Amino acid sequence: MAVLATSNQQQYNMMIYDVIGYIAGGLTLISSIPQLIKIIKTKNVEGVSSGTFVILVCAQFLWTIYGFYKNDLQLIITNIVSGIISLCILIIYMFLLIKRNKTSHIGDGGTSSNV
Repeated sequence: MAVLATSNQQQYNMMIYDVIGYIAGGLTLISSIPQLIKIIKTKNVEGVSSGTFVILVCAQFLWTIYGFYKNDLQLIITNIVSGIISLCILIIYMFLLIKRNKTSHIGDGGTSSNV
């Protein structure tokens, strides 16, 4: 009977940790969405650190590889989706930065030395 109780306790503990993993994964997934929405709505990337998102995309890529190694679906899905969101932020960031630079050069006849 004690073995059964221990087994049930172990299953319960594993379930709790799975729930914690899913909650952490969900929070990770949605953590960059407010930034993405703000950038899309305002079309302004001032104050956004591109370096942060470059590091984040690299980390999410590595976590995804680790997830495949550990055969952990939570890690794989969370980091693939989060990586896509972070990559979208970087792409929009670069697009808006290029667009802003082209617009500023048009206004000064293209002779500006500011880059």
